[in-house]
Amino acid sequence: METKVNKNEDDGNSDVQRRRLKNFQEHYLLTQEEAQSAVTLMDTYLSRGYTKEIVAIALKNDIRVTRQIVRLVKLGKTKNLFLFGCLIEIASENKAKDVVTSGKIKKNLS
Repeated sequence: METKVNKNEDDGNSDVQRRRLKNFQEHYLLTQEEAQSAVTLMDTYLSRGYTKEIVAIALKNDIRVTRQIVRLVKLGKTKNLFLFGCLIEIASENKAKDVVTSGKIKKNLS
């Protein structure tokens, strides 16, 4: 049974998600589909500790950022094209590793 409290929580999450998508579209000139794809990719494939990895990459490029800034970029609250690109790249690499691992597991089970 859905209560008023549950409905309000869902509406809040939907609003946050819509703002995140809109921010990605505006910040990085993405279509709605591209923004949704970026959100799904990052939410699914950025593993624990991704902020440290991104900060290390930024430092190698003489860019000083905090882990909090990295999280804010991921949430669409701060615009930083370099960090956004790093987030997408790390998430894509993790997805590729996941696909390879899944393929090996399926092959071993056959």
